[in-house]
Amino acid sequence: IRSIFLFTHDSFFLGEDAVPAAELVDRLRDLYLTRPGDHLLYIRADRRLPYRVMLDAIDAARIAGVRTIGAISLPKGLPADSAALREGRSP
Repeated sequence: IRSIFLFTHDSFFLGEDAVPAAELVDRLRDLYLTRPGDHLLYIRADRRLPYRVMLDAIDAARIAGVRTIGAISLPKGLPADSAALREGRSP
């Protein structure tokens, strides 16, 4: 199971690795080629990003062969702390 964090309009984090938007499909494809039984991806997004950026990430994942995509959200009332989310910590 992998997760991707959408942080800016043109940069994503796949695990701990920053991935430019232009390389996202290739990086995801390479990752999932080595994991034939695991085509699940979770997406977390900074709430300040336009929804279109999330849709672009979903499109990239589908092109790369991801079969199941889930969204990760924070409980209501918690502030969105982009740095904490990017590092996989709770805000």
